[in-house]
Amino acid sequence: MRRSTAAALVAILLIAMFTRLMPLSKFVYWGSDIGEYHSLTDRLIGTGHLGTDYSGWGKTYSYFPGFYFIVGGGSMMGVDSNAALNLIPTMLNAVAVLLVFLVAVRLFRDDRIGLMAAGVLAVAFPYIYTNSHPIPSAIGTVLFLASMALLVGSQNGMKKLAALLPLAAAIVVTHHMSTYFLIIAVLTALVLRSLLASNFRWRSVAIEAVFLVALLALALPFWLIYATPFRENLLGDLGAVPWWGPFAALGIAALGWLVVVSLRRKSERKFSPRYPTLRRNAAMFVLAIAFAFALMSLFTVINVFGTTIKIHLQDVLYVGPFLLLVALAAPGRRPLDFARDGHKPTAWLAAFTLSLFAGSIIGEQVLIPYRHVDFMMIPVAIMVGSGIVLLHDLAFAGRKGGAVVVVIAIVLIASNMAVAYPPQDIMAGYNEGTDSKSLVAMNWLPGHVDGLLATDHKASMLSFGYGGTNATWDTARETIFATSFTNAKSEMLSVNSPSGPKRVDFVLMNVDVRTGAQMLPWEPAIGLSEQAQAKFNGLPYQRFYDDGYTQIYWVNWGYS
Repeated sequence: MRRSTAAALVAILLIAMFTRLMPLSKFVYWGSDIGEYHSLTDRLIGTGHLGTDYSGWGKTYSYFPGFYFIVGGGSMMGVDSNAALNLIPTMLNAVAVLLVFLVAVRLFRDDRIGLMAAGVLAVAFPYIYTNSHPIPSAIGTVLFLASMALLVGSQNGMKKLAALLPLAAAIVVTHHMSTYFLIIAVLTALVLRSLLASNFRWRSVAIEAVFLVALLALALPFWLIYATPFRENLLGDLGAVPWWGPFAALGIAALGWLVVVSLRRKSERKFSPRYPTLRRNAAMFVLAIAFAFALMSLFTVINVFGTTIKIHLQDVLYVGPFLLLVALAAPGRRPLDFARDGHKPTAWLAAFTLSLFAGSIIGEQVLIPYRHVDFMMIPVAIMVGSGIVLLHDLAFAGRKGGAVVVVIAIVLIASNMAVAYPPQDIMAGYNEGTDSKSLVAMNWLPGHVDGLLATDHKASMLSFGYGGTNATWDTARETIFATSFTNAKSEMLSVNSPSGPKRVDFVLMNVDVRTGAQMLPWEPAIGLSEQAQAKFNGLPYQRFYDDGYTQIYWVNWGYS
């Protein structure tokens, strides 16, 4: 590696670290689910085991042992538990820029493409926003990229497997969805390779096939035997589809694939791509810009896939720098056809896109559509790097002026850094940050609140994770939004909370809840009406605590 490349890569790594830490310059904690992870990490540190008796939000949060071992291990080595949770996952995620650089360079043998891809993943809004949270996927994406870095190129097969098999085990116990994305990415790449090569032989993909089998052999027992909520609840959310349905469909698809491969071997037609021209790729870039802005504008009329959220027209302009950057992936995809293993990023993007649409149609709570986007940014980042370098080389090969493209690329990356964290009104009213004012009440809760506490998702997370109180999360809508106690009473008598059906005995309101109550991640945050807020001023609600920012009401059922 040249010194200039190494220096640029270090600079990009520092930028990646900085952008992931930006929210902590404003907030004490960042993320609507950090309380759950804090509670489970403290359990591991305090008792030495995680256990599965979990009364917090989410059906599978206690089944990510790899995540808690990493965070808890940092805490056991002397790092404050809160600092370990805030810093370790996000700082580990910054390593993703090094891995995407490695993947791109192994594909193209061009440091410039690797640096551009790393720069994109350092600042791109969908990837940064998600992975700045201390969540399992922040580590899962790194394990995904580490696996892909080993699956491209021509390294020794046995050395590859020696590194890939531990990675398979690590990602399985760290994050379910990252494991799922790795499985479908490897599988789709195998399928695409078998269809492109007229003389396809299984031994040419032996490493990928063995890795996929090992991944499935580890993941399926983990999901179906150990992580039972995954089988019973998440797969049950597919509705009429039995839990074994997806696996049966996978088996049938595998048989169909073998038939197609057999037929493809009989065909002598070869895949012969044409090298891209400047005019064609400039046109593709312009069309991609138009498509990106049109798609975002469409979401001002219809809901964003897998959510009940619409965006405003001015929000499209705010994410304009990101749309311009992503549009460069359009001219950057074609050069992959000339790269060794170049079919793989194309296959990854195709797999994630198909899964996104499948999730939008058959199982939004299982294949959560918006959770696909940060993984989609991995192949897109490689294509963007390829697109920038391609346009540069086609337009300025052997002539002056190439520095203009470099400056434009740097400006695009810098402008994306500026819009990496959209303001609350653009994020459908969501405020994922926790400041010190909302934490004051959490220190008061233990020993004072001994019944079910009703509030929104974010305040439930704080009350459960830091206050040790059973909360309602998203299951007490009428309790929060109803305009009178009479309208809320039937729900409050028995709320199906994560800790079981219980009567609401306390209600927590704070400034955040009143201005934008967050119930589910795929719904907009909704402010409380004046009538909804006023009902807490009368019986049977009695103000039990008030620090100016947070109010806690005791429900005196004797007055009901």
